[in-house]
Amino acid sequence: MDGTVKDNNFQCFGKALIGLSICFFAGVCFSLFSPAFNLATNDQWHTLKDGVPHLVVYTAFFYFSVSCFVLAIILKITFLYFLVLDLPKSSFKAYMNDWNGRGWALMAGLLCGFGNGLQFMGGQAAGYAVADAVQALPLVSTF
Repeated sequence: MDGTVKDNNFQCFGKALIGLSICFFAGVCFSLFSPAFNLATNDQWHTLKDGVPHLVVYTAFFYFSVSCFVLAIILKITFLYFLVLDLPKSSFKAYMNDWNGRGWALMAGLLCGFGNGLQFMGGQAAGYAVADAVQALPLVSTF
């Protein structure tokens, strides 16, 4: 057996392991985000001092959206220069000049943000258990 075949199998296994690790970490993040948002607006654990009002859903959604935006920029710039899966190197200038398919990604982000906003408002109006059931649809269909 050739040594290159063995090396290629090891590289494929390594990439699969990295991919599975990323997916697992993403699942942990997604599973914690909804309860954290619920705690931010309802404070079931009574961590706020007496007299401190709970966050309204609009304020919590603002903080959620700003943090997602900032984290997305940090991760995007980091992954442009520190590659994870042997992808070709790029630069910020090349990234900004390449708009092939970016329109679809922009539309997907706008739809996701709009859907999240409506889900959070629905969660405040109808209860977060109902809003979490709505969130399960994309997760189930993705699985």
